Amino acid sequence: MQLKKIYNALFRPNRLALLDYEIMPSPLYTTEHPHQLLLQLVQQQKNSYRQLLQNALQYKNNFSSIALHETTASTEPVWNNGFFPGLDIAMLYTLLTQLQPKQYVEIGSGTSTKIAAKAKTEQQLNYSITCIDPYPRKEITAVADEWLKVPLQQAPLSLFEQLEANDVLFFDGSHLLHANSDVQWFFLEVMPKLKPGVVVQVHDIYLPYDYPQNMCDRFYAEQYMLSTMLLSNAERYEILAPNFYMSEETELKTILEPLWKKLPGVEKHGGSFWWRVKE
Repeated sequence: MQLKKIYNALFRPNRLALLDYEIMPSPLYTTEHPHQLLLQLVQQQKNSYRQLLQNALQYKNNFSSIALHETTASTEPVWNNGFFPGLDIAMLYTLLTQLQPKQYVEIGSGTSTKIAAKAKTEQQLNYSITCIDPYPRKEITAVADEWLKVPLQQAPLSLFEQLEANDVLFFDGSHLLHANSDVQWFFLEVMPKLKPGVVVQVHDIYLPYDYPQNMCDRFYAEQYMLSTMLLSNAERYEILAPNFYMSEETELKTILEPLWKKLPGVEKHGGSFWWRVKE
């Protein structure tokens, strides 16, 4: 204990966490053994997921115009980007087209921003693209309409309070839950401010399963906050698209096969979890 006090006095706490007990992070809920209550919640809207996936097929020509790999046009999205897999791309494009929001707000930025811009142009949609990202990549800054180059905790809450029904809020941050993290701020400060009808998408969510081992090793934790929110107040939220579940479920994962057959090598799974705030 004395050594721990000395260390904390000499070194900045954001460098290393000294724990009192050994921990072994590993997936508790797997695709073979999901969390049963979360599985029941997710399965309630299966018919809606089926329809959503079928709707996505009408945009297959738009999807086919996306390059498989990096091109010289750095502001254009590509399928094999290493961060935002195939089903996430298809669902983001489809839902933005169907929801027709007035505002699209991203916490983070990247391929998703490029997809939002592509859908806006091709489908003649009328929404603004706002990104909150302290360290945006150069090519992304040319895509969004407005930038807040600050951490989420420094963004004005009024930005989220003024979102209206069908507006979309996308969170892809640090994924880490600790004091003064963006995850803590998102669930405790941002979510309670959202009006009914606002649509939320959070990335790297695997519900009703646990994180894969590589994300457990990095101490990702935001989906545990989301799980608690859904289980304790299910009537407050309507699940729209649990992408990873849809890419694992026996029937649902086959619906986009006509698209994937034309896109060899593209990752078919997803990691975004979409829901709508209800009354």
